[in-house]
Amino acid sequence: MPMLGDILIDAAREERVSYRNTVTEHAVEDGQEIADHLRRQPRTVTLSCTIAGPDWEERYERLKALADSAQLVSWVGAEVWENMAIEGFDPARTVQVANGVRFELTLRQVRVARVEERTFLAPDPVTEAPAEVAPVERGLQQPPVEEVDEETGASWLI
Repeated sequence: MPMLGDILIDAAREERVSYRNTVTEHAVEDGQEIADHLRRQPRTVTLSCTIAGPDWEERYERLKALADSAQLVSWVGAEVWENMAIEGFDPARTVQVANGVRFELTLRQVRVARVEERTFLAPDPVTEAPAEVAPVERGLQQPPVEEVDEETGASWLI
């Protein structure tokens, strides 16, 4: 059965995924436009769901609380989606579902930023202790050039 976070969904009638990209275009001298960059937009999942049964009201209240919060959840349905935020929650009570509710749910994938710590090269204003300099990450570099002695580096085939 499908689940949104820890909330059991009785039926997910439809699950639509939207894959969108933004392409930037710029005009060049001869009037033509060129596309020079592509930026991936966050994925969007639109769901048509139903919850019903003896505990539907408890699950419905948890869904409303989840829609009001900024909590990220995972969706387990036809596919598994992580880091999803509720963008839209549209419940509808109909006569077709007596002990339950139908709803449309729009989830948007959120990219979580990494936390980076920085040290400043100034002494601590309270303790006046000197700041420690972090080692510099130099990335990929050319290997050092080794000096070759002309006498020992000559080929013995000559």
